[in-house]
Amino acid sequence: MDVMDQSSLFEKQHRLDRQSSERGILAHLCAEVSSM
Repeated sequence: MDVMDQSSLFEKQHRLDRQSSERGILAHLCAEVSSM
């Protein structure tokens, strides 16, 4: 049971990290475009 909880928690964290990194890339691109 503990292992299941841990793996699902890890999956959620991984998904969050990917979302935030994608958002960061988008923000970076927007900043580059607006500075051109």
